[in-house]
Amino acid sequence: MVTPRSNMKSLFWKRVQIDSFKKPQSSKVKPLWEVIDEPDFNIEEFEDLFSKVMIEPKKAAPVRLATKKQVAKILEPKRSQNLGILISSKHLDIAVVESAILGCDNSVLTLDDLLAIYDSRADKDELTKIKKHLDKNYDLALDRPEQFLYDLSQIASFERRLKCLIFQSTFMEALTGVEHKLNNVKATSKMFLSGVGVHQIISLLLAFGNYMNGGSRTRGQADGFALDILPKIKDIKSKVNAVSLLHYLVKEFIHDFDKDCGTEKAKFPLPEPADIAKSAEINFDDVHKELKKLHKDMTDCEKDMNVVIAESTETNLEPFQTCVKAFLNQANQTFQEQQENLTECRKIFEEMTHFYCMYSKSQGDSVSPSDFFSLWTIFCKDFKNLWVKEHHKLFKTRMQEAEKKLHNIKADRKQSVTITTKKKGGLKHKLSSHSLMK
Repeated sequence: MVTPRSNMKSLFWKRVQIDSFKKPQSSKVKPLWEVIDEPDFNIEEFEDLFSKVMIEPKKAAPVRLATKKQVAKILEPKRSQNLGILISSKHLDIAVVESAILGCDNSVLTLDDLLAIYDSRADKDELTKIKKHLDKNYDLALDRPEQFLYDLSQIASFERRLKCLIFQSTFMEALTGVEHKLNNVKATSKMFLSGVGVHQIISLLLAFGNYMNGGSRTRGQADGFALDILPKIKDIKSKVNAVSLLHYLVKEFIHDFDKDCGTEKAKFPLPEPADIAKSAEINFDDVHKELKKLHKDMTDCEKDMNVVIAESTETNLEPFQTCVKAFLNQANQTFQEQQENLTECRKIFEEMTHFYCMYSKSQGDSVSPSDFFSLWTIFCKDFKNLWVKEHHKLFKTRMQEAEKKLHNIKADRKQSVTITTKKKGGLKHKLSSHSLMK
């Protein structure tokens, strides 16, 4: 049994015990938990990082036992009912809530819990009524919802501390979402810019189109083509109805360029259709607004922190001050990185649209990710479906050829083996004959 030397934060997982675990009879695989061992680790460092911050508990107010008839109901019935359900359903204990808020610990309560508490906080009118009741009728206990709201209000700088705690829980997730969107657009744009397979496919299509339009003065002899043709080439049928221009493009690309197709080294030559679809959804102006809002929220958090520090006493200043200052320093650095990421992403995207000679029809407007990537989404999806089919066909053919070759080698070896009878007169035969004569 493990006994921590310090009071540690809890990890709220669902425990698995092998003895009580019912493994399916058909399964021959050992569970992971039987195979792995717990490695040694630096306990002192771990405790220093994940032990609970001890907050000196406030002296509990004297408990006033009361019957149902003796409690004071001040809130509106519907409000009281909703608050009571919240407290019961989330098992909110005021001591735990106070410890989490004063200790600036977002591992004790979930983000949903924090948001629910913040949204359910008492307004000025409710607090005034509750305090007025306590001043005049101290012996008449408050009902549970009213008592919960009053206890929350007694936590030092409760609302501002809670806002800072919520912001810590949401900021990094929001910024990570922005980062993933921008990085996806950058990676996809770079592949369209410099991907060898992309260029080879486009060059083949250009050759096919120029040949098909050879007799046209307006469409022939093209140096390039507008990308809006891409979703349409699957509709251009050959004399064989089952084969379209897209089918032919895939087969010729594999024949001329994709020598690894049908092998384990095969790699799809275009960006993944799912990545293109996600890139088409991004709007740079919306991302800019999202970053602007995050910066405003970060500024508000800093203001709240300064007010809390000014209002705090020595007993409740830490760990709030150290925790929030460290968070804001890291948040500001990460925020600057994503602002630079947005600028870089816009630049790469603009280079790519220029690379494909794609410009906005309206003067002064720029090509949006939706304008560009939506033209590729269907094309890449259809191209991949056909490319995968050809890959499987080639892989199967090569496997059959390898099996046939192996079979022939075995057959040749079998034919080359000749069975000969061992001639008498060897050393072993002479020795045995000599012993018989004796």
